[in-house]
Amino acid sequence: MTKFRGNIFIADAHINSFGGNYDAFLLALEKASTENVRVFLLGDIFDLWFGKRKLFFPFQSDFLSRLSRLRDEGLSIYYVEGNRDFFLSLSWPRKFFDGVTEDYIVVDAGPRKILALHGDSVNRKDRKYRFWKGLTKNTLTYSLFSLIPSPLALALAEKLERSLKMTNIQFRNSFPENEARSYSQRAFNRGIDMVVVGHFHREKIIRFVEGGKTRHFVCVPAWLDGRRYFYAGENGSFGFLTFRPESPLIPE
Repeated sequence: MTKFRGNIFIADAHINSFGGNYDAFLLALEKASTENVRVFLLGDIFDLWFGKRKLFFPFQSDFLSRLSRLRDEGLSIYYVEGNRDFFLSLSWPRKFFDGVTEDYIVVDAGPRKILALHGDSVNRKDRKYRFWKGLTKNTLTYSLFSLIPSPLALALAEKLERSLKMTNIQFRNSFPENEARSYSQRAFNRGIDMVVVGHFHREKIIRFVEGGKTRHFVCVPAWLDGRRYFYAGENGSFGFLTFRPESPLIPE
């Protein structure tokens, strides 16, 4: 079994073209491969991503091509779908990712068991979004969308991306701390030590101390806003860092 130096969690890069943020993101993955660091992408890496090749934008096809080469070189990488990702877990072979899930993944990181997810399911009070998710993320919708000719499907995808930016601003502009605490407590009761989410575009750690044990809820800031990520070392260390090409991904 491969021994990794640690784990990094990246969320909400919202890449929509070549250059800039895209190049830095790929450089981070290259460093992870070189430094033997496991990568967990917590969704919404692109502004919109469908698991059908006919719906790929050019930079997404390029990304998968380069990701495939990194995987051949030993990169370990997992993907958890975000609210702007559709049907990825139904479509992709292992050559791109070690695993793809639409829900969550449990990570053994040194002394901690981490529950990693995008975070869009944390706020139970956001009923409009929960209805939207149930309507759009199901096998029937996937089957129907697959029948649409590529030019029309891409046009609909671009319209969907624009409309997503305007949905439920009330909930997207605030952090649901009570809901986050409740979600975390349910996870802790199942043996989880740390909950790590993205989605909310803010950097936050909530500490829970109970029975002499400390557990954490971690909100990973959007890579889009400053190339920040969260790391969890095999030695038990953890924290936020800004990606810099000249610095190691996991502190020594």
